[in-house]
Amino acid sequence: MRTEQNFQRCYYYLTYRCNSRCRYCDIWRTERLIRREQDADVVKRRIAELRELGVKYIDFTGGEVLLRADIARILGCAKEMGFPTIFVTNGLLYEKRAEELLGVADFINFSLDTLDPEEYARRRGVDALEAVIAAVRRAAEIGQQFGFIATIDEENIDAIGPLADFAGRFEAVLSINPVFSYCGNPRLTEEAVRRIAELADRPEVYVNRAQLGLIAGGGNDVWTPACRAMSGNIVISPDGYLLLPCFHRQTDRIFIDGSLRDALESEMAVMMRGNEGRLPFCQGCTINCYMATANLRVRELAAASSV
Repeated sequence: MRTEQNFQRCYYYLTYRCNSRCRYCDIWRTERLIRREQDADVVKRRIAELRELGVKYIDFTGGEVLLRADIARILGCAKEMGFPTIFVTNGLLYEKRAEELLGVADFINFSLDTLDPEEYARRRGVDALEAVIAAVRRAAEIGQQFGFIATIDEENIDAIGPLADFAGRFEAVLSINPVFSYCGNPRLTEEAVRRIAELADRPEVYVNRAQLGLIAGGGNDVWTPACRAMSGNIVISPDGYLLLPCFHRQTDRIFIDGSLRDALESEMAVMMRGNEGRLPFCQGCTINCYMATANLRVRELAAASSV
């Protein structure tokens, strides 16, 4: 039973709204359930609390974070408090907001997992590849630091090569995100893991080899958990709840009415932390963002803002 905590990262969901309808993600379905979002003043207070708790990196996520009118203000607050400001966007709204983000966003990852327009529309549910390409070119024009992140499943493994070539044209890095076995997505086969590792073996591509090992090894083992969802990570919802044990498998949520520390030290949170990675649905989990393997990049991400 794990009771110690060493918070490295916070997954701060700023919104569940999204302007894409990706096949491998269900957050755009969640947005119908929760529309309320706490304003930037509340988020700023939480950022300060996260700094006091020793968190190294805040992953401002969603949904599509650029749907937040106050995203630049939120990033600016985090930057002022010493956090690296790195986020993922589908790029559909980037051109309209590029200027206000320049200077407050240390690094932007454009989510892109194919360069074929028809395949993009099929996977993303919107016919918008040209808009994403235009956004990337705009970022390059104004000097915004950026890279790419590709969600890879059995269907688009062969897209890694063309995507890597595309990233290379901008002297950018393509980060590979093997699809999570979640919301109906089948787990990657050992052959798929092998091919990803092989195709990603080039300088402009990053893949977390420990994550591939976790998938190939069958995922989290409840007897020797790799999960750090509660002891190494903090997950906050747009409407101000601490999510337990994580976003993807949440069974409980605690409204952060007072301080974040109080919520983290509540009886429910302590009990869930003690069962971290040992709950029935934890067996075989490959949702890497909460695993010990995910935290291998915390220092790398933190260093990005000083480059």
